[in-house]
Amino acid sequence: MNLEVLMNEYANDARCFQIVAGISLSKPKHIHLSGLHGSAAEFIIAAVFNNPSASQLNHLVVLRDAEEAAYFHNTLENLTSALDIFY
Repeated sequence: MNLEVLMNEYANDARCFQIVAGISLSKPKHIHLSGLHGSAAEFIIAAVFNNPSASQLNHLVVLRDAEEAAYFHNTLENLTSALDIFY
């Protein structure tokens, strides 16, 4: 399975659509993802980030420490090819 196929699986998952619908509302929304392994969180955020309904929104991700945030940042940049992800 290549990266594009995997990204499409996440992008077309109903749970990602639920996240996009939730953050597209006018009121601030807090979402907590748990029980994820490996880079699943990065794939979910990338799928949300690439969704047309949420791509123009600002996303804030809070992680446990600087090391975890640095790995998350690096993986997310590689998945999205985005240049405007701040760490």
